[in-house]
Amino acid sequence: MKVHSPALDAYIRTATVLPVGSAKPPHSVGASSDAAASEAAHVTISAEGREKAAESAGIDEKKVATLKGRIEAGTYSVNPQILAARLLDKLG
Repeated sequence: MKVHSPALDAYIRTATVLPVGSAKPPHSVGASSDAAASEAAHVTISAEGREKAAESAGIDEKKVATLKGRIEAGTYSVNPQILAARLLDKLG
């Protein structure tokens, strides 16, 4: 099964990977609102990302229900070799 999401592909192309340990520690509960506001995240979605999201076919509810039923019944299985190969192909 190949999962393809244009919106996810656009996100992956634009996402930034940070080095380990570069994340800031969480704010304390008593932090002032000015300090928290100055460090608030600002997120924008590129025009390409909006286009890709608009082109997305959405969710195939029937397929999701079928897979959910197979998982709940314990009849769904994944070939780990194929999964690993596809992940490696996707990563380049």
